Amino acid sequence: MLFDAPDLTGDERFDALVGAIGEHLSRRWRLGPAPSWTDQPARFLRMPWFLGSERMKPFFLVESPSAYRRRFIFTEMEPLRRARMPRDAMWWYAEEIRTGMTPLADEVVPTELEEDSPNTAYRLAM
Repeated sequence: MLFDAPDLTGDERFDALVGAIGEHLSRRWRLGPAPSWTDQPARFLRMPWFLGSERMKPFFLVESPSAYRRRFIFTEMEPLRRARMPRDAMWWYAEEIRTGMTPLADEVVPTELEEDSPNTAYRLAM
């Protein structure tokens, strides 16, 4: 599904956003190389687009994932996250660097049975 090229809509921002999402998903979840359609020139913006308020611009310049940044789309570190999205080790590491805080050991719970698996995702205990 990710590797089938979606049709262009003619809306420059939306087409670039779809390209960023396709590339970001393939990188973020290690699905292999980004689909070739994400490199189409129509999937890039010529002018910056910030997905938030004026005050958030400095934050977004630093936080935006490369798939978004290289298209001049600026957003938060996990633009596709949901409140209950699993947090893998890469996410926790990035959050620790970003905030300078680590979750307490009793707040982090493995989501797989094998605690020593390198693919174990973690979530905050509720």
